[in-house]
Amino acid sequence: MKLARFGLLVMVAACVHRGTLRQDFQERLDNTLAELPPLPDSWPADASAWIADDVVRGTLDAAVHDVVFTRTFSLAGMSATPKLALTELKVGQATRPAVDTLGLVARLDGNVGFNVFGGVTQIGLVATLKIDASIDVVSDGDALALVAKPVRVNDVRVAWDGASAWAISALPLPMLTSWLTEKALTAFPAVTVAQFGGKGLPVRDLRVQAVPGGLKLEARTAAPLTLAVGAVAQPDHGWTVRVPVDTVMQLARRQLFQQGPVDHDVWIDPVSLKLGDGTFALKLRLWRVVGAPWWREIEIRGALAVNRQKIVLRADEAVEMGHSNGAGLADPLIAIAKGRVLDAIAEAATISVPTTQAQSLGSTPTAWRIHELWVDGTDLVITGDAAFGDDAKKPVGR
Repeated sequence: MKLARFGLLVMVAACVHRGTLRQDFQERLDNTLAELPPLPDSWPADASAWIADDVVRGTLDAAVHDVVFTRTFSLAGMSATPKLALTELKVGQATRPAVDTLGLVARLDGNVGFNVFGGVTQIGLVATLKIDASIDVVSDGDALALVAKPVRVNDVRVAWDGASAWAISALPLPMLTSWLTEKALTAFPAVTVAQFGGKGLPVRDLRVQAVPGGLKLEARTAAPLTLAVGAVAQPDHGWTVRVPVDTVMQLARRQLFQQGPVDHDVWIDPVSLKLGDGTFALKLRLWRVVGAPWWREIEIRGALAVNRQKIVLRADEAVEMGHSNGAGLADPLIAIAKGRVLDAIAEAATISVPTTQAQSLGSTPTAWRIHELWVDGTDLVITGDAAFGDDAKKPVGR
């Protein structure tokens, strides 16, 4: 009788355990895949970044192609037709500094053609404009971009190349500067300073702040739980991104849960990531909730290498770190073949990811490249640079 009672208690306990395990997984699944509420106007950031001046200059240089200012002025007894091409665009000091304002300096080179009684005289002209540009976050539904658009021209300087007094007086400076100011605000290109991701980008919103030395960005990712991110050190060149490791795990979990279970109805749940000096350790929890439910935690350990072409994670081993009560009894085949299963997991976890993401800013090819990544405290830190034009097309050595 006592043995029968004991057996009954074991059966009841097993049923309770199965129900609790399924409930735990379902709660985790629901929390991970829950629809995210709308963001308030003021939201806490869970990722941050810096884009240094050299990258901003590269994006500005990409915008100067095929921009021409021209107009014909009817004057007393003649006409004047300035034709100026945008030849340089660089970062300057905003006249009215604000967190969403970028100071720009534009140089336009060309000439003015004076038509006097059928004869045309060409005189060289250089104009320099100091501009305040707003920086806006623009979404096309798939990607987010930082776009700078001129909103105010603060200063216009004109230099003639050997112009005679009659030419200068014929096309008065106020008339010329007024036209250049109007043209800059209506025809000047909106400049894409940076573009982030494509379809499925896990960034919900961005804030940008123009400061001396570059642009500071704050982001709110699609992670269900918002975690505080540490301060990002401003780089002298290139770019730096900082995001909590647990936020990366949340985003990976969300993506894997959206894909559903893999073979044998097993769900993969990323738990933690550790990066050392050339090493990594990725902990996964494997859930199986059909039949007799169980979970097992596996830590994949191996070597991490970042070269100029790829990030390579080479798994050396997969070690079981723990499991639910009775996991071996619940799925004895897994317990018997555990060694082979762990070897298969380690083999599957050996991956390589390109360090370069190719994009286009207008007609200019760009390449955003990763140099290093490491864990600082609880945050993952990634640094890199950007190349533009022909430099972006060059093959990258090891």
